[in-house]
Amino acid sequence: MQCDNGFASNAISAQISKTLAVSLTQLNLFTMNDKDVDELLKKISSSNEYIMPEEKRSSIIYLMTELKLIYKPYDNSLIFAPTKFGNEVINEGGWIKHLEIEKESLKLKSEREILDFEKSKTDLELAKKLLKEYPYTKWFARISLFIGIGLGLLELIKYIKQS
Repeated sequence: MQCDNGFASNAISAQISKTLAVSLTQLNLFTMNDKDVDELLKKISSSNEYIMPEEKRSSIIYLMTELKLIYKPYDNSLIFAPTKFGNEVINEGGWIKHLEIEKESLKLKSEREILDFEKSKTDLELAKKLLKEYPYTKWFARISLFIGIGLGLLELIKYIKQS
């Protein structure tokens, strides 16, 4: 099938490459382990511009589309460079170290959520007890007020009689 329209052929070409990238990513999603990701990311970041060998195509597509660790600085080239996120991962000590830090962060976050839940539960119990005791404390305060006023008046009467 011949296409006269350049835009349509570019769109078809883009769609085919997008489909190819997605299918390669799905295939490679289960074959590339964290150690391979770490090694490939270190190779890419150690060189200024990493030129992709053909056998690494699916791994590169996985790093680029799924993990967002690398990008193509030039559209129609086989040269790749680390993204800002990729550089952060490298500075943390690599992909495996990044995953460990992320795992520890999630663990701390879940522990913090558990503690917040326990604190909320305790606060609720204390609020219920306070509301339960409120009528008694209210009457105790009123009675104390009347006793205080009565004693104050009694002292005032004594003072007036002495003068």
